[in-house]
Amino acid sequence: MFTVVCCTKRGDHLENVLNNFNSQRFDDKELLIILNNNELDLHYYENVTDGNDQIRVYQLDEKVSLGESLNFAVKRAKKRYIAKFDDDDYYSPKYLQEASDVITATKAKVVGKASVYIYYKDDHTIGVLNEGKENMYIHKPFFLMGSTLIMEKTLLHRFPFSNVNLGEDLDIQQRWYENHISMYSGSKHHYAYIRYEDLAHHTSDASSARLKKHCSHLVKVNSFKKYVEYNS
Repeated sequence: MFTVVCCTKRGDHLENVLNNFNSQRFDDKELLIILNNNELDLHYYENVTDGNDQIRVYQLDEKVSLGESLNFAVKRAKKRYIAKFDDDDYYSPKYLQEASDVITATKAKVVGKASVYIYYKDDHTIGVLNEGKENMYIHKPFFLMGSTLIMEKTLLHRFPFSNVNLGEDLDIQQRWYENHISMYSGSKHHYAYIRYEDLAHHTSDASSARLKKHCSHLVKVNSFKKYVEYNS
């Protein structure tokens, strides 16, 4: 059912990528890892994932944009739906199962999350970003979080990702919206957007302080997962 696609430039996030995928309590899945850094060793990644026929690793020149890297993966996907994972966020074991349930219930071409948990590693706080956008069809100006996009593969044949490194998720949702493609936001649970202490880590130019202004229910926690893993 799901081809999980993860594009990465960071060699130190392989464990997180594999944990997010392997922990999923959903059998009909595969993972395509796209390496976008010429210094990463493809053979190392292939050796680490050897023996798991659900995982394939590819390497593209780092000059290839994120959008084109995603399109590359879509062409090689074997499943009906493409699930876009980021390499540095958290996807709980029930993430794909919940997505499958939402697709079955809504018949939406695109599902994801507009309201999400966000965890700040610097001060160990968790909150809800863009509260109130759960379990509803979504449209401009509120779009789905790019790292939670799950869409029919055939839709990406009609509307491929643009050849850009930033904003590919908003761009494609804008085109879907203009062409009356249904987009549905599920619950905020089973995913966490992780904010790291090093701001250079993030591709977004939004600072943690700026994001906190859009958060509600900010609390300090010892473990953020108990908030995210609703009924797990």
